[in-house]
Amino acid sequence: MKRLAAYVWLSSLVAGLCSAAEMDVYPPDDGLPSVIHIEGELFVDDHRRFQSLAIPLDEAIVVFNSVGGNLQAGIEIGRTIRIKGFATLVLEESVCASACALAWLGGNVRFASIDGYVGFHAAYMRSLSGEMVTSATGNAIAGSYLNSLGMSDRAIAEFTIAKPDEMRQLTPDTAQALGIQVNWLDPADDAEVASDDASRQEMASVDPSGSSDAEQPAWEALPDVDLPGGDLPDMPLSLRSWRECQTVCEGDNACVGYTFNQEYRVCFLKGYIREGLPFTGAFSGYRPNLVQPPDVLGKASNLTPFQTSRGYEIVGRPVWRFTDVTHEWCHDECIDSRMCEGYTFYQNGDCNFLEDASNLQRASGVVSGRKLDQ
Repeated sequence: MKRLAAYVWLSSLVAGLCSAAEMDVYPPDDGLPSVIHIEGELFVDDHRRFQSLAIPLDEAIVVFNSVGGNLQAGIEIGRTIRIKGFATLVLEESVCASACALAWLGGNVRFASIDGYVGFHAAYMRSLSGEMVTSATGNAIAGSYLNSLGMSDRAIAEFTIAKPDEMRQLTPDTAQALGIQVNWLDPADDAEVASDDASRQEMASVDPSGSSDAEQPAWEALPDVDLPGGDLPDMPLSLRSWRECQTVCEGDNACVGYTFNQEYRVCFLKGYIREGLPFTGAFSGYRPNLVQPPDVLGKASNLTPFQTSRGYEIVGRPVWRFTDVTHEWCHDECIDSRMCEGYTFYQNGDCNFLEDASNLQRASGVVSGRKLDQ
């Protein structure tokens, strides 16, 4: 209960930081520890500023909302957090990516909202042409740091494998698979806090008659999922983030959901949704009070970057052909097979596995999926 109360308190505190500094310290409140709030991009030597704030404190929770930034700053902040024994937290609708995520991993105890976003990719540097290029030295430095935190080889590989312009999200499933200890916080638990703490009047209350008046969440997020079809006219929109895409959808009465392609920074507003297809690098959301949850195909593919497309088939000679199977079976077996780089599934139940998935062409009544380069 105390953990949940702290979560609510921190949510309300950070929500009021409209023009807060990049780093600020908030004193203990009602038996809860100090809070160090980090907002915005990390720059060179930001870790020194963090250390000056952290050293005088005996106990603290470090709350992050940052897209990342300088690798050294993130790692050194994480080291300081670990030495001080601080906890780390990513709140609902907050982002902690790249160097920020490395710092967050330093928490002696890690908290993250299931409605937040924690993401990783390889260290990089910019070439003379301005292109982001994976840095072997940077990855080695990050790997050494992660090893000092007790991370497994598999976890280190997972956190440094995505290309510089891609992002690998940490979810409850992947955290468990990688052996990463995270305390996942569900905003739905806020109602329980409210019923036990009269000072939290903003939380949902429980009707004495036994029926619940708790509202549905305004949005349900589907990371690494595409919602094919149902596009509103004049799509796509060129936007900077999935948050902007969601905001535009909120302002359109005809919009019930969206898909944002994080590679090309384009947004597809949806007039209806029927299914979800695994698509690494996509971020989708829908309004549960307007539409039913879509059926999302197959197993979670966070550890195998995957892209699924309706209306396309992979051209080439199959290495395996299967008949009378389901699309879900075709998808999941391809992910598990080293011989399969991609598949095409046909309406009659045929499934082709291919070793080369690079050549796609439009075709009606089919769905294809392919593994992405790691």
